[in-house]
Amino acid sequence: MRALFVLLFFSCITATQAGQPDADSVLNRHRRYLISAGKAGDQKILMQTFDSQKRQWAGIDYNDNSVASWQPLKHLKNVFALALAWSVTKSDRERSELKRVADAALSHWYKHRYRSTNWWYNEIAVPQVMADVIILMRCGWTETQKEDALSILGQHRVAGTGANLVWTAALGLYHGALTGNHAKADRAAALLQNEVRMGTGDGVQPDYSFLQHGARLQMAHYGAAFLADNLRLAWELRATRWAYPQEKTDILAQTMLQGWQWMARGIHVPPGVVDRAVSRPNSLRSGDLRFIVPFAIEAAPQYKSELRGFAAQQNAPGVLRGFKHFPYADFSVYHHQDFSFFLKTISTRTLPAESINGENLQGQLLNSGDGYLVSNGNEYFNLMPVWNWNMLPGITTFAGAEVIGRPKFSGAVSSGASGLVALDLSLTSKDNREQLTGHKVWAMHGKMVVCLIANLNFINARPDYPVSVLDQARLSGNITVSKPAGTRSGNMQTYRGLKWIHHNKFAYLPLGSEPVSIYAGPVSGSWSQVNSSERTDTITDQIFRPVIYHKASSFSGYVICFADTPADAAALAKSSPWKLHNTADCQAVTFEDGTVMSAFFAGGSLKLPHKTLSVNRPCLLIIQNNNLFVSDPTHTGGPVVIKYNQKIFNITLPGDGTTAMSRGI
Repeated sequence: MRALFVLLFFSCITATQAGQPDADSVLNRHRRYLISAGKAGDQKILMQTFDSQKRQWAGIDYNDNSVASWQPLKHLKNVFALALAWSVTKSDRERSELKRVADAALSHWYKHRYRSTNWWYNEIAVPQVMADVIILMRCGWTETQKEDALSILGQHRVAGTGANLVWTAALGLYHGALTGNHAKADRAAALLQNEVRMGTGDGVQPDYSFLQHGARLQMAHYGAAFLADNLRLAWELRATRWAYPQEKTDILAQTMLQGWQWMARGIHVPPGVVDRAVSRPNSLRSGDLRFIVPFAIEAAPQYKSELRGFAAQQNAPGVLRGFKHFPYADFSVYHHQDFSFFLKTISTRTLPAESINGENLQGQLLNSGDGYLVSNGNEYFNLMPVWNWNMLPGITTFAGAEVIGRPKFSGAVSSGASGLVALDLSLTSKDNREQLTGHKVWAMHGKMVVCLIANLNFINARPDYPVSVLDQARLSGNITVSKPAGTRSGNMQTYRGLKWIHHNKFAYLPLGSEPVSIYAGPVSGSWSQVNSSERTDTITDQIFRPVIYHKASSFSGYVICFADTPADAAALAKSSPWKLHNTADCQAVTFEDGTVMSAFFAGGSLKLPHKTLSVNRPCLLIIQNNNLFVSDPTHTGGPVVIKYNQKIFNITLPGDGTTAMSRGI
């Protein structure tokens, strides 16, 4: 029996024992994937820095107890890098030396069997790396090495939901394939396929967003693993007994095209789609799925042209245009040729960002209406250590705000080309003594994002003003303003009556007379301040942060527009190609081309040029190109009566916050 086990486990030829061709195909394909997708490292450095006596690498803390970024895992990752180099090199001498060091490093792990205080490393991360090493190097090991390797892979426990289930079930599949345990592989494959579904728990939502750990948008965090791993597995399992049905590959391909593609500008993503992972270095470039596209095309050939278009969009963003709202995630995006605007809100249906395992230590105001302007992808990249986290881009807040209210009224209406997002704003201090409330809308159309703020009330206010943060981005080039004179305090300049600001091809236009301050200069911090497992050394970067200071019961707002030059910003401020209505019950913008966007927080009327628009209940509306678009931001659904241009429209609103349409009004 032992001899048969060894033959099944470590056979390296294409055709294996009878009954094993499916397992052999899967393992060989996974090996091909690892070699194709693997990034070449400098194995010479790994060889030189390996201590042959201790069988360790210098620079790794083998006693580390961190729950995130656990150091000992680097040891196994180094072994994987050696295994990958061993698999592709043609030199017998180099292969022999690579194998010698890899075997020595593995013997150290087998002896010490390091354990993390975080179950995820013990049951998922360590077995994952070991599975890859086994599949790359499963020839030539001694019987003891084989048993030791399999015992490390055997640490996995198939359990969980979403990405966690995919990770663990994939390990169960590989373990079953390597040991000839078809029943285990069958169970794992069934679990994998069952998890690829549309639902409202952890996983892919009906709007193609991805939620994990409750109603939290984790598209480019857990969702990245879920999507990429499932597409890889669908490719590896095709034409075997474990092949994914087409309805499953349809879901995966559509999640790439209708979800992922919209939530990034090329490979650049905003904090709202990575949740707590925003506190990890390089997280805002985690939108890159180009490596999986060739495998996705083979797994879902019916989407060949669309997936190639996806890869092109990742390489050169700007082709994807329009507005899309994800009602199950409270996330909206507006793609223009020149820029993208990403907006994350919150409601009774979604949750604040996570802060666990020492990660995201300062992100308590994420999801409170933070909005990000991305053109070249450098605007916010790795700024997290130097951010003022109380002044996230786009939020309206106050000093001491820590708790985000989760309103029922939070949603969006979309015409496809343009969109309107509305939010019942609510922030409180930790002791619940101070509270800021109001209404806020964002109208996205053309090159503009118009933000209106109404009925802003600050309860038990301290002397600090409530503020709206127009942006907090990397300082890039010159800042030009409509009024060069202002009050300076260090790197802060404060203005009254400011009409426009121009920076990095964006114009920022305050809509009222409230004071505006602009911080422009250096800020220092460290990654460990936002993530306890990261580096403690000081980082300094240059920040641009324009802020409006609000009065009590304020009705105000601002416009952000893509503008090549300061002259373009000045011309926009002078022409003001919009008409505004901003009251406690209705906030609306009418654009120059006749497009109307309105948020009714209660039933009522809006006077337009030569027309009146009225509704009998709260709702969001767009009138564009003689079409009417309407949604229910409370996700209640049901009938709404709309009167416009002497016509009455009886429309049934969907209960999931999506948009209903009436043509030819």
